[in-house]
Amino acid sequence: MARVLGVDGCKGGWVAVALEGGQLDGCRFVESIAELVDDPAVVIAVDIPLGETDPRERAADRAARAYISPRTSTVFSTPPLAALDTATYAEAGALAHTLTGKGISKQAWNLGPKMLDARMHWCADPWRFREVHPECSFRAMGGATLSSKKQWVGLRDRLALLRRAGIDLIDDVHTLPDVARADDVVDAAATAWTAQRIASGDATSLPDPPEHDADGRPSLSGYRRG
Repeated sequence: MARVLGVDGCKGGWVAVALEGGQLDGCRFVESIAELVDDPAVVIAVDIPLGETDPRERAADRAARAYISPRTSTVFSTPPLAALDTATYAEAGALAHTLTGKGISKQAWNLGPKMLDARMHWCADPWRFREVHPECSFRAMGGATLSSKKQWVGLRDRLALLRRAGIDLIDDVHTLPDVARADDVVDAAATAWTAQRIASGDATSLPDPPEHDADGRPSLSGYRRG
């Protein structure tokens, strides 16, 4: 099996979990996706929207919500990219409303810098950088609805699913700074699991076939399932 990375945003940067030959090969914190570009990973899967097809709503977001129902609230609507290039949340909301007929959530606005950080690298190499939603990964792993990862039972169940998949995080998380919370790390690990399936050709997209953006970049919908 090839080397892959799963990446999830955290305060001040990103958590990256590496799998080498299907085995955990460490966790690290980086401030920017640019710090991961030189890693030999053949697939770098990121838990962040990486592009848009229609500024109103991507088919990827609709398909992901349907797949992980009833945990639909974990998939927020991807804002139009133009709205992320504004100076204030109020300006972003006004522009989004003009383009789509509705505003954008504060969560989406706050994630704007991370979306633009990851998107730059996806635009340069869309076959290597893939969008993945960890809740879809966990659903594919376990086939059942899990409790919130903010609760102990939800975190426990996710750790158990990862361990069953050969990803035991316990011995590696001590290397991470405190800004990398437990839920960030398990999401990065689940994203790495899907990155491995993308690399081996065992993943399919949501929707299937995937969307393409206006410039023909594939796998925009990068959510992956078993």
